[in-house]
Amino acid sequence: MQIKTSFTDGVIPDRYSKKTDELVQGCAAVSFPFQVLDLPEACETLAWSLVDYDSIPVCGFAYIHWVVANVPASQTQFEADFSRLDKTHLHGVNSLVSKFLTDDFSLVDHYYIGPYPPDKDHRYTLTVYALDSQLDLPEGFHLNELMHATEGHLLAKAEADFIGKF
Repeated sequence: MQIKTSFTDGVIPDRYSKKTDELVQGCAAVSFPFQVLDLPEACETLAWSLVDYDSIPVCGFAYIHWVVANVPASQTQFEADFSRLDKTHLHGVNSLVSKFLTDDFSLVDHYYIGPYPPDKDHRYTLTVYALDSQLDLPEGFHLNELMHATEGHLLAKAEADFIGKF
């Protein structure tokens, strides 16, 4: 299984990061396009996460930027802004749902939020999971719930690292 983007040198373009002029509640809200290739034959659904592990020294945890589940395996091409335009698949919550934040981010907390590294360039890991069935998850699920739900259903996974510019 493989993840394909059109990014130059693995750098997330400005439109999908903090340098965009398409901000919602101060966040880049347009998700980047990508494609998934070479799915296992028995794959029925896809799920994915986008996580910034370089955020750990900054905020104390891996920052979750995007979580999606139960996308049919027949759909392997994802256009720009899929996160906000898609109304048929399950969307998990990103790190903006933290109880430690005082602002209301409800307009973007169930969707993609683009890279916003505060200290230096960060690496963002997109992980796509090929699954043998739909997962029993509620709308607004958390990443840990996705990880538990994939147990016994994971056929393959692919990861791609991208750079978000400071």
